[in-house]
Amino acid sequence: MRKLELISFFKKKLNKKIKRLIYNHSLETRNNRSVLTGLPDNIVSLSYNLDIDLDDEKFVFSGTTTIEFKVVKNFDELNFIELNTCDLQVHRAEVLSPEISDEILEAVDIQQNIEDQTTKFTFDHNKLKHLTTNFELKVVYTGITGDKNCGFYRSFYTDEESGLDKYQFVTQFEATDARKAFPCYDHPSIKADFQLKLTTKAGFTHLSNMPAKTSTLFLEGDKQRKSTLFEVLKKHTTYLVAFTASELVPIKSQIPFRIPVTTWTLKGYEERSQYSANFTTQCLKFYEELFDIPFPFPKLDSVLCRDFTFEAMENTGMIVYDVNSLLLEPNGKHTIEELRYCSEIISHEVAHQWFGNLVTMNDWTDLWLNEAGATFWSWFCCDNFYPEWKVWDSFVCGSMQLGLNLDCLESTHPIQYKSCTKGQIAQMFDDISYDKGAAMLRMVTLWLKKETLVKGLSSYLKTFMWKNATSEDLWYHLEQASSKPVVEVMTKWTEQPGYPKVTVNHISYDENEVTLELTQTRFFKASKDKSSNGEIYPVILFIRNGDKVEHVILQDKTMILKVKRENNFGIYNLNADHSGFYILKILLNIKIY
Repeated sequence: MRKLELISFFKKKLNKKIKRLIYNHSLETRNNRSVLTGLPDNIVSLSYNLDIDLDDEKFVFSGTTTIEFKVVKNFDELNFIELNTCDLQVHRAEVLSPEISDEILEAVDIQQNIEDQTTKFTFDHNKLKHLTTNFELKVVYTGITGDKNCGFYRSFYTDEESGLDKYQFVTQFEATDARKAFPCYDHPSIKADFQLKLTTKAGFTHLSNMPAKTSTLFLEGDKQRKSTLFEVLKKHTTYLVAFTASELVPIKSQIPFRIPVTTWTLKGYEERSQYSANFTTQCLKFYEELFDIPFPFPKLDSVLCRDFTFEAMENTGMIVYDVNSLLLEPNGKHTIEELRYCSEIISHEVAHQWFGNLVTMNDWTDLWLNEAGATFWSWFCCDNFYPEWKVWDSFVCGSMQLGLNLDCLESTHPIQYKSCTKGQIAQMFDDISYDKGAAMLRMVTLWLKKETLVKGLSSYLKTFMWKNATSEDLWYHLEQASSKPVVEVMTKWTEQPGYPKVTVNHISYDENEVTLELTQTRFFKASKDKSSNGEIYPVILFIRNGDKVEHVILQDKTMILKVKRENNFGIYNLNADHSGFYILKILLNIKIY
């Protein structure tokens, strides 16, 4: 997901093999509740059947959600099932299982906790405790399609051709708003299968993550209605589920590809929507070859939304864009800056189909894995198609500076949080997660070299396809590919806030080498910001000396560095091409000779 802001486009060597235990982090528990979700840990959701019926005149919808659960602990101590809900009016709930003699067990009490955004369904314990295998929970409810640009909401626009005021109905679930459309385990660590049935008036186009399986027109009283059943979306988290009911026009990609790539736009915007369809296809081809992983979904739609909070949202198979991010004047009528902006957003969202969708962070504490990954690879993608833009120069002057400017404040935070509350999630979508995170990936790329990084990333993606991953998982695969101490070095960069100022003091020199004393301290923008906790950063020095760049890691507070004189002038650079995320202070007594 991209923030809505119009910015310029801008150890030692390990001697023993790392042993890792890969497990399902979502099953970590405390007091019979999942540490991550906060919900009871005795059951795990396997699949959702969603039945949404929209009344576009009253701005309400009715829903029936049937969830298949697997029992991982019995119900000996629990007589209830608890799910995330928000702004839903729950009418009834029932358990369906052959293990219960009545086959259908209705909830005897339904309690909604507005503050926690949960609903507790209480059942007859004498019957509930007999559940030991899979069972289904069916919940019937109603909701409102509000105008707050979250959940399942209405987006107002004026039709370009008729001048009439109209509405689009679209979803925006990231980060925790799927619960406003259906009861669920609303956390990225919980993946399940989803099948959607959407019913609206007949005049709407229906789109979702997956292609339509069946579409039926029928009469309801004197009104013609339309019902669409979509194919099953496999192994996904709730925030990536998406659907829309709108009056849309399809613009198909003009570039051949093995799956349909379509931009769905509003009337009057057809010509300005063609570039997005074409460039989306180019991005798909580029990432498939780069990661050595074919795009694993049967179609990719881009949907224009006139009233959208973000630049775009990477829903699997159905990316939603705001107007400025999707539309581009054809036939050279656009500016270079408009082309760069649109291309960068599209390449970012398509990169998410691998980084975030196929492999999802295990918790919001690792949001940067999604956003920095998509940001970084979007520049790689644009550099491939538009090398004349010199995007990495723009990165250093633009995005990297945004990260440096925020990260030198006392109020900054680490890239990777130790824990977070629901209220803190929105704060993570900032320049630290996006821009400092992307700078970390650029730094490690220049350290390991592009070919090695791509090899490690491909291994990471293939290992965690359809699963969840953590920052440590990424660093581990890069370390395996490079045989360099990536885990030790990069973990400190993601878990510590801020960055260092490296002071360079000239000690001595002769005709063969220069001796320098390097000292690092955490850098603060304002002199009053002095609350350093003694952070020591593993500073990767990119030393350009003559025609070559060498890497040395400053692991301690101070270090003596000897630099050979590779030319008559003795000129060298300790942060070549601004590769590292640190600043240098050169003391006046140093001599350039």
